Amino acid sequence: MRNLKNTSCPLCLKTKVNAVKHSQFSLFQCEHCFLVFKDSKHYMSYEAETARYSTHQNSFEDPGYVKFLNQLAIPMMNYLNSDMKGIDFGCGPGPTLSKIFLQSGIVQENYDPYFFPLATKQNYDFLTATEVIEHFHDPAKGFKEIAALVKSNGMIGLMTSFYQNIDQLYNWYYVADPTHVCFFHHQTLDWLAKEFHWELLNKSERIAIFRVRK
Repeated sequence: MRNLKNTSCPLCLKTKVNAVKHSQFSLFQCEHCFLVFKDSKHYMSYEAETARYSTHQNSFEDPGYVKFLNQLAIPMMNYLNSDMKGIDFGCGPGPTLSKIFLQSGIVQENYDPYFFPLATKQNYDFLTATEVIEHFHDPAKGFKEIAALVKSNGMIGLMTSFYQNIDQLYNWYYVADPTHVCFFHHQTLDWLAKEFHWELLNKSERIAIFRVRK
């Protein structure tokens, strides 16, 4: 990998960034927080992204999609109760996770910048973001928005595909998606925990669950 002097990480804003070899995209890895990110020249426009997301057919009536979301919903339930109020950050055009939680008596509002704009911001007891953070053009801003929505001792559940090593990126289907621009490592989770005073309680190949310690 080749170090780049004039490129900064969009998450931690550090400048120790290395180019990553890829056949299709210009990729970079941050030496500080281990985020891998695409060059901004690959970013789609808001209009193009909206059109692409509008074609998604995910819904509560799709048992395969419900099973997919249960990878986060089931472990998240261990930290929730019916007195808590949450928000699904980036729910997409067919909100589903909120319906899964409602089956257990847990209320969750839906928010999506493209389809369900948030009317008023408040301190929620928990927040989920499933297959969302890899779309952040500005992850520093995105995680600040997430942090601001959750009260002290609240819960944050993230779902994405974490990369294991640099070689994995070369032919990874996750990178090939034109709307995916940020890719996270388990060491990135450690950075997020330290930066935002979150306690990392649970992690796997696809999920991370934090408790907010403000």
